Amino acid sequence: KAWEAAPIREDAEAGLWRALVEQRLGRNAQALVGFRRAETVLERYPKEVQAEFRIAKARAALAQQDMTVAEREIARLTDFPEGLVEPDQLALLRAMLDDASGRPQ
Repeated sequence: KAWEAAPIREDAEAGLWRALVEQRLGRNAQALVGFRRAETVLERYPKEVQAEFRIAKARAALAQQDMTVAEREIARLTDFPEGLVEPDQLALLRAMLDDASGRPQ
């Protein structure tokens, strides 16, 4: 209920954190809306923090069959400094994207 209070509901940064929670709860449509609304806020976060949000955004996009967003987020994660994203996690996201897009392995 606290998330629904007007000052919090309208705040893009609070929406970014709510989007992360929504994604982790499997409410991917709501999460994707929140991530999109807060993109400019996310850009200001350190790469270390962005990585966690971008992984969640990619997962939400994949769950919603939004391959454009998923592909863009995975590409961004690929460009992050080494060590911020586990190679296995990135490989799994790529495999999920390929599978959802119908691309051969």
